[in-house]
Amino acid sequence: MQTSKISVGEVYAIKFGGADARFNVTKIVTTKDTGGTKSSIVGNVIEDGGKRGTELHLDPSAIIGPFDAVAELAAKAQREKEERERAAAEREAQAIADRRALYRFVGETPPRNVKEYHQLFRATYGSVDISTEGKALLIAKIKSLQSPETTQTKESA
Repeated sequence: MQTSKISVGEVYAIKFGGADARFNVTKIVTTKDTGGTKSSIVGNVIEDGGKRGTELHLDPSAIIGPFDAVAELAAKAQREKEERERAAAEREAQAIADRRALYRFVGETPPRNVKEYHQLFRATYGSVDISTEGKALLIAKIKSLQSPETTQTKESA
């Protein structure tokens, strides 16, 4: 974050110990040398109990942004992730149910392992894959359910 956007006394988000943490800025130190100007942000990590840790000197780029905004974005990202996982689980459950229905329709016993590769109907990634043998069984079952005069009429056309 740019030093000009950081204010003393404000609480910002930083990565600390692999997670977002609250960082209270106590002062901004700017030094000049022959290489230019360097800034250091001084402050403390605020722990959950409100206790302040030891004083830290951070580079301005280590500050992610205002803590409230970052926490809101993190919560939104978590909600979106949970929604995607829920939708994927629903698709997977529907695919497993569809697989069972296909096996029941053709009169075969489904293998126990839903993900096993070599089977007639396999549930993967929220959909059902149908093997060549599975297609042949489905077509045979559908033909056996059709009435003889319907089959003759369509074949003669």
